[in-house]
Amino acid sequence: MDALRLGVGVHLPQGFLTDAAVDYLTEIDYDQLGEDWAEEAYAELSKPVHGKQAPLRRTTPRPRRRPPTPSSPVNTSPASVGPLCRLADYLEQYGRASRRSLCPPASSWDASHAHLTQPHDLDNLVVAARARFRLQWANHLRLRAADQGSTDALRALAVLREETGDREGAEDLARRAADHGSTNVL
Repeated sequence: MDALRLGVGVHLPQGFLTDAAVDYLTEIDYDQLGEDWAEEAYAELSKPVHGKQAPLRRTTPRPRRRPPTPSSPVNTSPASVGPLCRLADYLEQYGRASRRSLCPPASSWDASHAHLTQPHDLDNLVVAARARFRLQWANHLRLRAADQGSTDALRALAVLREETGDREGAEDLARRAADHGSTNVL
């Protein structure tokens, strides 16, 4: 719920969900977890509860069909990140309303940094982390987004390098952004 309301896409890696869940549990609940708690949870969440809809289901995203940038590989299939899950729409709506003023715990930010690979998702999380004064996470997520080819992150890092007097570093980041299709930063 938190990932979706902060701007992450609807297809969430199962590893992300497992790692993010840890800090949502109380100490007592966490101490009572068995070795296969995650598998049991995913099995329970995949059972339909409202008609035919399950709270969480495995999904396969459609392949993206976009023109290639000069630095993009020929193969356009997404990198394998393990099974992907999708939260039921009614739970996404409930989460947006009920958790609006809450900040995700540290395990959510950590799991985002470790498992999410879509530049747009990471860019949205940078904005969300900054708005919640999670500035260290914002910085780490921005670096991760830049590594994944986010032109917004590359531009922001280039500006920071420019402000600190590192013109060569700024130029290098600007060229990387241009290689990913953004010429505005040049």
